[in-house]
Amino acid sequence: MNAGPGGWSFLLWGFAASVPVVVVHELGHAIVAARRLGTDVEVTVGNAVKLAQVRLGRIHASLNALPRPGYIAGSASFDAARATARDVLWIALAGPFASLVGVVVTAILLSHGPATGVFHDLLWWMTGAGVFAVVLNLLPLKVEESDGSKLWTDGRLALDALRVMQDRPAR
Repeated sequence: MNAGPGGWSFLLWGFAASVPVVVVHELGHAIVAARRLGTDVEVTVGNAVKLAQVRLGRIHASLNALPRPGYIAGSASFDAARATARDVLWIALAGPFASLVGVVVTAILLSHGPATGVFHDLLWWMTGAGVFAVVLNLLPLKVEESDGSKLWTDGRLALDALRVMQDRPAR
């Protein structure tokens, strides 16, 4: 892979690339949740400097430019009251899978694109941030935000769903 951006542009492109990477990840969760559960899904990316508010069928998305320090970068919220363990498993894995697809697309574009310049720098960061999103989200962790609320990573949710599925007898 070509060398990444240097200096201050390293940080600038990191911020610029994070928004589409988080959007792709959260839309992965949202599409599968809306499809499997037939419910509305609220997607939030960042939480400062509103860029857009979009509705795509059952998916309502609020896109912001920046995350607050100490809080997650994005979320997909929905009514999971009727969700089975299998639903939880598929919804949890949909975000990292969408991120992986994004990594493949940006890596292909990066390998066939210009060796320097704005497009190169953005693709370089999006590829790296996508890899980070896949790996970090698949780690089975419980995360505590700055306000003390606790969240489980996609990997933790998927493992918990698998455990529930193994404990139940097959029908």
